[in-house]
Amino acid sequence: MLSLRPFPVSSRLQRRRALGPALLACVAGWTAAPAHAQVYASAPADDAAAPLVLSNFASEDTPRLLIDAPPAAPKATPPADATLPATAPLDTTAPAAPRIAGAPGVPAGLLPWFQHVGREHALPVSLLLAVAAVESGFNPRARSPKGAQGLMQLMPDTARQLGVRQVWSVGDNLRGGASYLRALLQRFSGDLPLALAAYNAGEGAVQRAGNRIPDFEETRLYVPKVMAWQRHYAARHDAPAPRSAALLADAKGKHSP
Repeated sequence: MLSLRPFPVSSRLQRRRALGPALLACVAGWTAAPAHAQVYASAPADDAAAPLVLSNFASEDTPRLLIDAPPAAPKATPPADATLPATAPLDTTAPAAPRIAGAPGVPAGLLPWFQHVGREHALPVSLLLAVAAVESGFNPRARSPKGAQGLMQLMPDTARQLGVRQVWSVGDNLRGGASYLRALLQRFSGDLPLALAAYNAGEGAVQRAGNRIPDFEETRLYVPKVMAWQRHYAARHDAPAPRSAALLADAKGKHSP
């Protein structure tokens, strides 16, 4: 409730004239508010010193309605047959694609080795780069907890079968890995995912899985990672890569009696 002290005038007429501008200014401030409240005032008094009382509700002290609030706009109601726009349901069943980090850069001193061995074995340079990047991170001295060694992470028995004499030699290790990849591509009819799965989990594991990628978490992450990194390196270090069928045919021709 707001109380305004009137100007000290002697007559009701003078009092009304003096209060007019002040009252209008006060009421204007109230009506500018977004609430559009009603304004009530006290009844006229004979005493010029009586205060003028304003309020936003009617009472014994403020019985007179000076400003009425505008009627509230009716709320819009949708028609009975109105329907909300359809929204696509959230698909919570689709598995998220595995996130594959970016491929590392190729050390300048190693790139000529990959190019040379790729030509020797008729393999895309990008494939050798991708396998070495995933296997050892291009570290020729890498050794895994399981005993895999060198740039292409050859197991000792595999290295002996491939005729690798110096497993810590960049050239010997890379040639052994390339020879093994080529043999696996030939064994699985040029199917690169199966050849990579065999390189990671072993040829026997792929065969026991019915010539499918074995259900090993490491292998299921390994295969798409190598293939993704091969695409990355192919754009930088390959001529147009041969198709798997062409690669297989070439391999059969070179190894045929």
